[in-house]
Amino acid sequence: ERTLPPPKLTSAYSTDETDPDTLFLDYQDDYITFKFAALDYASSDKNQYRYRLEGFDEDWVDSGKVRRATYTNLPAGDYTFTVTASNNDGMWNDQGVSVKLHVEPPPWQTLWAYSLYTLFIGGTLVNYRRGQNKKLNRAAKHSAKLEREVQSRTRELSVRNEQLKALNEQLLEASTTDSLTGLKNRRYLYDSIESRVALVERRCNGSQDPDFEAKTVDIAPSLFFMMIDLDGFKAINDTYGHLAGDQALLEVRDILQSTCRKSDTIIRWGGDEFMIIGENTSSRAAEQLAERIRYNLAEHQYQLGGGHVGRLSGSIGFAMYPFSPLHTRTLSWDQTVAVADHAAYTAKKNGRNAWVGVYGTRKSIWDEFTKTKINLEVLASQGMIDIRSSLSAALSFTDNARQEEVH
Repeated sequence: ERTLPPPKLTSAYSTDETDPDTLFLDYQDDYITFKFAALDYASSDKNQYRYRLEGFDEDWVDSGKVRRATYTNLPAGDYTFTVTASNNDGMWNDQGVSVKLHVEPPPWQTLWAYSLYTLFIGGTLVNYRRGQNKKLNRAAKHSAKLEREVQSRTRELSVRNEQLKALNEQLLEASTTDSLTGLKNRRYLYDSIESRVALVERRCNGSQDPDFEAKTVDIAPSLFFMMIDLDGFKAINDTYGHLAGDQALLEVRDILQSTCRKSDTIIRWGGDEFMIIGENTSSRAAEQLAERIRYNLAEHQYQLGGGHVGRLSGSIGFAMYPFSPLHTRTLSWDQTVAVADHAAYTAKKNGRNAWVGVYGTRKSIWDEFTKTKINLEVLASQGMIDIRSSLSAALSFTDNARQEEVH
């Protein structure tokens, strides 16, 4: 059974015959009370009730035997009050009974009120904007004159700054470029190598696999440092003069530029020595590049002027950074360069026109490289390094004159 609250307990109720179950509350009505009763009279004192005001209550409210529900200060909106009951056996009427409730908003929260608010605020903003525009226009006229003066002086300073910037760039370029070949020099290496090494270390640390079982580190990500010591350059200088030697160096530059990748950095290390720094993008990439350079240097006929033709070859050595597959800081980059230099010297002592590559192994220990002089033969016998070469014969390490400390 459904019992609607009498008029004296509710502020209003609908008299609309098309919707008689909708109650209407004015914004001044502070509360509403719903009373309800079940039709099971066998043991009415055992009847249980629960109710819910949809739109306000998140869940059902168990009222037990209490047959009323009161709500106060309901926000404006539409609600549905539903109540269900159980008999003395605990059987619930799931369908229950419902009544709709509509709470009118106060006048200041109606659509008309919000429209008036919008018009008022909009008008205020328009007037404020107009006032601001007038002020801005006056300020703009005043600042335009100052701006024209500033622009005139700024153009003068800009021209001078551009000239100074161009001169600084020329000086910087000159300080990092070899004057004869136009290649990068040692200063360029010292200025740029730290950031490049740091990038390789981040990539290497992110890709290291602790279960990697390879003997040598010859896969990306890594850098290779390749030293090239020209064979026969002194004879050209002594026989044909320094101009002929300079011409030979320019042709060596052209060979290196045409043989190397665009991403490789070619450095004139000094005299008849060159260095190449590049990424080891694939297995044995450094070996393949070293072989191409060796072949191209040896096969080229060097035009020395006056109809003279000379021959040069290269003793090439290289090493990887990071040097060890387990420890990225086994050797620093400059220590790795020292190892590559020893490898080039080993190639020269074993007949020249060859390349020797030195790879770190999983046994490479930093202390072993820093506490003693470099001895490739001893380090190889201890399994600290792996040596690969273009030479078919076994390498000779009898000459120890090149041994130096790595520091």
